[in-house]
Amino acid sequence: MTAVPSPETSLELSVTNTSFSGTTIISSAVRTNLTCDPDGGAHPDPEAACDLLREVDGDLASHPGGKGPCTKEYNPYAVRLVGTWEGREITYLHTFANRCEMLRQTGSVFSF
Repeated sequence: MTAVPSPETSLELSVTNTSFSGTTIISSAVRTNLTCDPDGGAHPDPEAACDLLREVDGDLASHPGGKGPCTKEYNPYAVRLVGTWEGREITYLHTFANRCEMLRQTGSVFSF
């Protein structure tokens, strides 16, 4: 019996941080890729990121987020996830007030 290949999961992720210093705006961006089943890519913890995405069937917006306090500082982080989750196209775009808020809501997916 031949194994049936699982649908493709291949995602591109990016995080852009914008900070302010006086009248200067400083922006930095980092990117990585993630594959699931098998878990891999350049993401530093693909197993944890894929496990979280499996919990929500690729719909990161439906993740309830973690618990715990975050500071009220405004240091925006914009995240972007685009690609294919188990054969279907997905997109997730969101801007969080700070890194703590981002990590609390998205877990290890954007922790790179």
